[in-house]
Amino acid sequence: MLPMEPGTPVQDLNTPCLLVDSDLLQQNIATMANLSKQSGIAIRPHTKTHKCPQIAKLQLAAGAAGICSATLGEAEAMFAHGITDILITRMVVGQGKIKRLLDLAAKGRIAVVCDSMANAIALGEAAQDRQIPLTVFIEINVGTGRCGVLPQDDDFLGLAVYLYEHKWLVFGGLQGYAGHTSLMQDAEKRQAANLIADNIGIYAKAKLEEAGIPVPVLSGGSTGTCTLTAVGGYTELQAGSYATMDAEYSDIAGGMFHPALTLLATVISKTSPNWVIIDAGCKALATDRGSAVLKGYPQLEYRYAGDEHGRITARDGGEVMLQVGDMVELYPKHGCTTINLHDRLHIIKAGILQDTWAIVGRGRVD
Repeated sequence: MLPMEPGTPVQDLNTPCLLVDSDLLQQNIATMANLSKQSGIAIRPHTKTHKCPQIAKLQLAAGAAGICSATLGEAEAMFAHGITDILITRMVVGQGKIKRLLDLAAKGRIAVVCDSMANAIALGEAAQDRQIPLTVFIEINVGTGRCGVLPQDDDFLGLAVYLYEHKWLVFGGLQGYAGHTSLMQDAEKRQAANLIADNIGIYAKAKLEEAGIPVPVLSGGSTGTCTLTAVGGYTELQAGSYATMDAEYSDIAGGMFHPALTLLATVISKTSPNWVIIDAGCKALATDRGSAVLKGYPQLEYRYAGDEHGRITARDGGEVMLQVGDMVELYPKHGCTTINLHDRLHIIKAGILQDTWAIVGRGRVD
């Protein structure tokens, strides 16, 4: 499907397609930039949500220190569009991938995380062989229980010493991402859990500094904890979803950031007065976090009905007044995985298409 021409009214777009409200996008970016200025913590936005260089460039123009990418592939996609200050927040393992990593590091400010001596040695040997300096962060486990070395483990200090003393590796600092806290609905529980996580990161930083190893950056945080992390001793905030938002994050951070991302869909069938079918199933709306939420129709709910079909019913079981040909907008429950299903974002202002932006990081899970 070819991009539509700027000036096209929303109702003339081919569906299903992703819309981004230009005004809300700009407002969200400005809000985070102001938080960064007021708190003194740098913002390094995570691009794994939008995967779009135009949005990343807006964030950089607003004062971001650089960007994060979740994978080497996403970093390569961003780098190809002129964004060259990137922290890759997942380990890069294997000779082929490390070669690609160093290809980027030879031309830009590329950093990567590590949580094992085996990976550190592989990175160090490759960097030395090619004589390309490589910045490496240690990922610490602050409670997410996914990746990361525990700062109380003996391996932690040994890993830091290896990175700090290696001729071709630059010790960039620590990454402590508290993903287990960012989507907690209860604000008090989220604050308490995030404080514990932040304290682990602060303890790890202090432990290295006491051993004579400077820690230039302590990086972490998320949209759901941005105001907490900004006062918790971290130096860099990795929030990502704030730019476009989604239905899940709107329940948590909707007071600060506005839902700019929607999916436009069309009613294609009505064989019962009690439901309609739209042209958006799980190939258009990710369902890993639950069902999308209809914009402007609080009395209606959406449910997955197939790969290419979605069902809209009334919450009270009554009649649905939508008709074949009607269009609806839905807030995706999980923006990151929904955006990854599409080729482009349609940038909208006052109901008119302003531009289409390619989602260049789509599918770059490598």
